[in-house]
Amino acid sequence: MKMRLTGERGAALKTWEEAKRALDEALLERLVALNAERGAEEKRGQIRWLRPELQNPAGRAAPTQVEIETGEETVTAPRAGERRPWPATLPAQVKAVAEVLAAARAPHAAV
Repeated sequence: MKMRLTGERGAALKTWEEAKRALDEALLERLVALNAERGAEEKRGQIRWLRPELQNPAGRAAPTQVEIETGEETVTAPRAGERRPWPATLPAQVKAVAEVLAAARAPHAAV
């Protein structure tokens, strides 16, 4: 039995490497989608136990997650176009970069 592997736009894949890459990409896309579905379920309170007899032997409802007070300040991002002064010490520089990344809603472009 012969199988014809096709990639984007139905073009035939010519090499084994191309076929493997296409399969890997398809699997990763599906895993990301499943992970998003599972996250949404858990936010709604539905927990799927992998092994209920070990993970939840009493059959109790899943615990709810609570916020823990850490005593740290809340990170606030600068407004668009606002620049902060660059810190002089390395630890302060690392903290400044971490604050910007933590407050980001989307990935930043490399500059």
